[in-house]
Amino acid sequence: MYQELRRMQLGTLDCLVTGDLSPNSHVVLLLHGYGASETDFPPILPYLKNAKNYAWIFPRAPLELDLGYGQSGYAWYPLRLSELQNSPQNGGMEALVKSALEGFDSSRKKIENLILETKIPFSQWTLCGFSQGSTVALDVLLHSKELSEAVGIFSGTYVREANWDSLAKNKPSQKYLITHGI
Repeated sequence: MYQELRRMQLGTLDCLVTGDLSPNSHVVLLLHGYGASETDFPPILPYLKNAKNYAWIFPRAPLELDLGYGQSGYAWYPLRLSELQNSPQNGGMEALVKSALEGFDSSRKKIENLILETKIPFSQWTLCGFSQGSTVALDVLLHSKELSEAVGIFSGTYVREANWDSLAKNKPSQKYLITHGI
């Protein structure tokens, strides 16, 4: 399965894709975490029993990060960790949340455009993410008018200020898997 990966641009995002992207396909969208890239998760596919029954899309987050020592990674929205270190004395937590919320909007629109470009109904998508990617996957789901096939949140965080509580009430039959480690 890993050898079948191809690079595609979907919406404005560079992606690794495997499987058929026809209107009848069921798709797993897997969003990486902060500092990682679209190449992190494809190696798991050979170990997943039913992976070949789905199309898989691994997008690269839009913000490039300098990780130091000549290494780079990507982020879905900025995390200004220096502001968090100044918290709570200087309002660092509020500034961190504000920048994250702005990033949610931008990343959500990029993922929504990716989904629309495929012309595959939202009900046939499983949205998954790890860490920062999980917050984006959940934000996309909660802002959609429809239910997705499922959502997988792996090592994510709850962002109260994103209004997720009230949005989740509109999706009582949505299938969720939320976990933080095993």
